[in-house]
Amino acid sequence: MNIILCCNEEDQSLYLQKIKDSKHKILFSSCDQLEESLPVVVTLPDINFYGHVSPKRLPELFHNSADDLKIQTSRLYDVEMEKYLSESQYRKVVIALQHRLEDLTSWTLESLQRTLDDFLQTQSMQSHIVIETIKMALIKTTKGPDVISLLYGLGQQESLRRMSHYLQYYKHKI
Repeated sequence: MNIILCCNEEDQSLYLQKIKDSKHKILFSSCDQLEESLPVVVTLPDINFYGHVSPKRLPELFHNSADDLKIQTSRLYDVEMEKYLSESQYRKVVIALQHRLEDLTSWTLESLQRTLDDFLQTQSMQSHIVIETIKMALIKTTKGPDVISLLYGLGQQESLRRMSHYLQYYKHKI
């Protein structure tokens, strides 16, 4: 299991100490629109969101014994996000990025950042709209960790699978 942890920089070492002997990979990220729940942990590939996770409780996530920390789905979704599912312009963004990601031979944080930066330069939409569109395709919400951490944490195969699912499910919208 990979996890993405959204917390302040001063606390990162406390969390690393708790999982230093673990086989789990941890990525640190910012977390858009979830500031009231920090520190937030997102488990991958299942995409469960946990809020107010203390370093002491972090190991509980690996044993599925922290349900009381789960962020309710209703807090991760709002009506404004529906446009990413119903308007064809957003689907076209996912198609274009998917083609670029399929061609990547190196799935590193650096190569993903470079690819996304180049991709954003080619888009007519504002960058934050493109990012929110990609997040919807990957995790069905615009809230949460940055898109580079999500792509890297999910891995190339799972990221492309999720994008394909999004495109397949919403193909009637274009």
